[in-house]
Amino acid sequence: MTLNSYILEPMAPLIIRSGRPFDGPSSNEQAIFPPPSTIAGALRTAYAKDGHKSGFIQFDPTLSELKVKGPLPIWIENDMSRVSSQHLLVPCPADLVFLQEAGAKAKVFMAQPSPTEEGVGSDLPNDLFPVQLLDPQAKGKPCDGVEWLSWEKFDQLRTQSSTNNAIDLDQLKSTGWTPPADEVRTHVAINSKTLAAENGKLFQTSGLSFSKASIKGKYLQQIPQAGRLGILASFQKKIQPGVLTLGGERRLTAIEELNNHQKAWPVCPTSLDKEIRQKNGLVLTVLTPAIFSAGWKPGWLNNENIGSPIELPGVKLKLKAAAVNRWLPHSGWDLLQKQPRAGRKMVAAGAVYWFELLDGEWPDGSASRLWFSHISDHEQDQRDGYGLVSLHAWQAIV
Repeated sequence: MTLNSYILEPMAPLIIRSGRPFDGPSSNEQAIFPPPSTIAGALRTAYAKDGHKSGFIQFDPTLSELKVKGPLPIWIENDMSRVSSQHLLVPCPADLVFLQEAGAKAKVFMAQPSPTEEGVGSDLPNDLFPVQLLDPQAKGKPCDGVEWLSWEKFDQLRTQSSTNNAIDLDQLKSTGWTPPADEVRTHVAINSKTLAAENGKLFQTSGLSFSKASIKGKYLQQIPQAGRLGILASFQKKIQPGVLTLGGERRLTAIEELNNHQKAWPVCPTSLDKEIRQKNGLVLTVLTPAIFSAGWKPGWLNNENIGSPIELPGVKLKLKAAAVNRWLPHSGWDLLQKQPRAGRKMVAAGAVYWFELLDGEWPDGSASRLWFSHISDHEQDQRDGYGLVSLHAWQAIV
């Protein structure tokens, strides 16, 4: 299926919340990067508006069937034709650990599945391997690092066979992104009948800023010819360039189509199928939040953690290890049903799953089918963009 790629550039701080109840000033929740369904809803609404110039939109159930890929942050410049996958950002994976000793500079270490020493056990289910630091001498307390890595740096970390040395945090920061502090605004409730302010009814909202002023000189150091941050997403239909509304308070967001869809998203290496067969294993990194019926792991895995991905029904994999951060809550508003959506638990972006290839069956072309696909269990969640994954070869351990 051919998708059209778009860059969304927020013109004001975005107000995106998880759907938790709002109880006034004390519940000022931190703004988050837009989840897939928020972007999917905005793109589908914009497409529906394109066909209804009168402004009246009839929300048809078929709108929800339109597929969305993403979203992910991306560095942009004035000339959109120069935007490529080199500017793409991905969430910091859960197997990247930031440690700092007292009075010393923070360091970055990789963790990988590894057997325990003799006489040491764990309570992990189904013989899963613990995920441990590669450097046994790593010391320090967990500290803040960088929340989004450039695709190039992330790909380098994944393709390295192993590294026992600390990774340079400055290099990750130079091309990555850590969102600035939320922009907090205080509002007053308005009486719908008198259109006057309600006495004592104040509340606050937190917005996530994408403006150049909030990034330049603080988080962006060495991105050539790029200084603004946008949101990359692909959509099944054509959307006219212009402005749409996104998130709470209907903040304005510019939208523009990329002429070359293939340049924006990383291309699957031609050698990846061979590498996976040679190493007899693969690693999937979740790039957008995922929703699984089994909670923290894909629902296509059985009680022995064996199963076949939705995209590869003939390939049998066994889960060997997982690094998963704390789950995220998510809800929203159903425009079709005109009612709140039920709250759900999402697997946070950055979760990592290591698999052993069973029976040695990995046909040519399998990597390209799984590459940047959506692995959430339900088809509608896949259409909405949940569970976008990257794929790399991994040397399986038994």
